[in-house]
Amino acid sequence: MKNKEYLNEIRTAFFSVNLVARNEDKNSADTNPYVIKFLKKTEWKPDFIGVFAGKLDYKSYSVIDRLMIKLIMKLTNGPTRSENPIEFTDWERVEGSVN
Repeated sequence: MKNKEYLNEIRTAFFSVNLVARNEDKNSADTNPYVIKFLKKTEWKPDFIGVFAGKLDYKSYSVIDRLMIKLIMKLTNGPTRSENPIEFTDWERVEGSVN
C-alpha cells in the first residue's frame, strides 16, 4: 500500500460491507475473513474498524455474479432465492459506530 506509513500516522477508520458479515460470528475485524485478509495484505492499522452486512439483491447482479453469489450462499447456509432484496444491514449498529 503506497500510503501505509502516512495512514498509520493519522487517525483513520475502515468500514467493510460484505454479506459474510450477516453472520454474527463473522461481523468483526477479528472474525471477518475479508477484513483479516485485506488488513494483513496492506499492513494498515486503522484506529477504528467497522464490519457490516449489506443488502442482497439478486436481480441487480449479472448472471455470472448471481450464480457465484448463490453458490456462496448455498455453502454458507444463506438464502439462494428471493424476488425482493434482503437487507442484512443492522442499521442501529451502523449508527452506533459513527457516533
